[in-house]
Amino acid sequence: MKTFHIGGMALARRYSTLEAALAQASDDDTIEIHKNLTFSGKIHHNLIINGNGHTITVENNKVGFDCEKPIVLSNLTIVTEPRANGIILHKGGTLHQIITKIKGPARVLYPTVLVETGKLTLTDCTIMKLGADAGTQVVAERTKFVDYYGGILHLEGKENLSQLLGTVSFTYCDVDTCYFKAPATLQQCLLGTFNRSVSDVTLIGCTMQPTVRKPAVNIHREPADGPLHKQNTESRFSWEMEDGTVTATDFHSEIPQEFVGFHLLQGSLNINQTQNDDPNGYHIIRHGSISFTDTTDTAYYDITGGSENVVSVVRSTVNTSIKSKTAMDKLEELIGLEPVKKNIRSILNTITLTEQNNNKDFDFSYHMIFAGDPGTGKTTVAKIVAQALFEIGVLPENKCTEVSVDSLVKGYVGQTASHVREVLDDALGGVVFIDEAYELTAKEHSFNSEVLSVLIRYMEEHRKDLIVIAAGYEQEMKEFLASNVGLTRRFQWVSFPDYSTKEMSDIFELIRKSYGQEYETPELAQSIPQLFEKLTSLYRAKPDARGRITNGGNGGLVRNVFQQVILSKNDRRIEYPKSSKDITQADLLAGFKQEMEKAISV
Repeated sequence: MKTFHIGGMALARRYSTLEAALAQASDDDTIEIHKNLTFSGKIHHNLIINGNGHTITVENNKVGFDCEKPIVLSNLTIVTEPRANGIILHKGGTLHQIITKIKGPARVLYPTVLVETGKLTLTDCTIMKLGADAGTQVVAERTKFVDYYGGILHLEGKENLSQLLGTVSFTYCDVDTCYFKAPATLQQCLLGTFNRSVSDVTLIGCTMQPTVRKPAVNIHREPADGPLHKQNTESRFSWEMEDGTVTATDFHSEIPQEFVGFHLLQGSLNINQTQNDDPNGYHIIRHGSISFTDTTDTAYYDITGGSENVVSVVRSTVNTSIKSKTAMDKLEELIGLEPVKKNIRSILNTITLTEQNNNKDFDFSYHMIFAGDPGTGKTTVAKIVAQALFEIGVLPENKCTEVSVDSLVKGYVGQTASHVREVLDDALGGVVFIDEAYELTAKEHSFNSEVLSVLIRYMEEHRKDLIVIAAGYEQEMKEFLASNVGLTRRFQWVSFPDYSTKEMSDIFELIRKSYGQEYETPELAQSIPQLFEKLTSLYRAKPDARGRITNGGNGGLVRNVFQQVILSKNDRRIEYPKSSKDITQADLLAGFKQEMEKAISV
């Protein structure tokens, strides 16, 4: 390994030009630069080049260091004209204490550093406009990513951004005007202005601090037909998300009033384990979802986009433009079901205290039986319970996977068990809801024992990431539990009562209002309870095929009646176009009559 000198006072291997030294150098040799140079040329070897604080100038339409093999460059300033590349790394390399700058005025902006393949390692650098192709890896520590304009301009088309198309890992970096298109992890970084992402980004211990500052160049001397003609003066942001997921843990912000922090156009933003006091902080969530977990944040989150937004607040205090509903809020809003609400609250309170105290001595079961007739809200409550278990930290995800017994059973021995494992593996992290679960004990299904065997094992082995809710008729669910000694001790029992005629009337009104339907006269609403009383009495007068006395279907019956009323109204409107657009007494009577005739014919 030899050392070559460009200029300086060395007696051996001293050359006046870098080109002369490169002609003599081989792999692992070192070149020491002792003067400022203008240079462009190919680097064919694995070299170590130390700039000793000097400057390399690269002229337009040229490449400064065109490196065919990984190279180590250190302690050097590289100044490029706008149509030049300072460094092209065809197979990666290492840059230490490198500063790159673009000498304007500029009509176009080429990357000062471009890595095509391999890994680029940056330490203690200041890089203006980095380009990293897809498939590359950029690892940076204590490095500043800066903009030609000084981070004060938002240009359409990303022309002034460092474009990171491969994976990224930044630590203790200052990040301005970067575009992330592949998974990225930023730790303890300072997030400045006009960063964008379309990928999954993890922010750990980062601070968002966009800064109002003077431009780094004389804007008035820049050509009007250059990049500046794409300038967007309407928005200033620190991090714009065009897609993907940004997960910020231990996140802090100091956002001046002129700036927006996160600007979410699509995707999801997750704020975790954050204590942030930023009274001026302002974020915009247009579309996508946002979640807060174990977070207190005084910054304001302006959430728009209507129903497309999903807001989750778990053990957090945050300042948002919309009131996010907790699972218990949603449970309380349900019509009727008072015994269910009381039972669910009691179960969740016990689970919460058990988790907080880390007390497993009680061997408390988190799995549940929802027993009741069809239409009593079992599926709806199961989804709410899934959200509640997520909010109190029992489950890692807010999801409810609905399955039927028929969907679990397969055609031959061994296939069923394998299929059930696949279904339950997909459901891990949330709740699996099995409707009409009592069919698992039906003797005519020869493969049910395989389903039960796998189900019981998963219930025991995945207590931390799977809750099973089995639902069905009350008597059949009692027989279900009695069929296997391992089931009874694993389930909590929740009974779902039938709706009263008053509650069914309230549900009818809720459906009607949700569809924007009005009555011809307000007094028509007063007849709904009597009509439901007459309809349900017809069902109660005749037991079903299994001898059960039912009210005809609870919420399902209400929806059927509403549908018949609307069908009657539509028929009237087609036959008499000038008749009332609202629900008339004749529409109500015709709709209920259709369902009453069904009840009589059953």
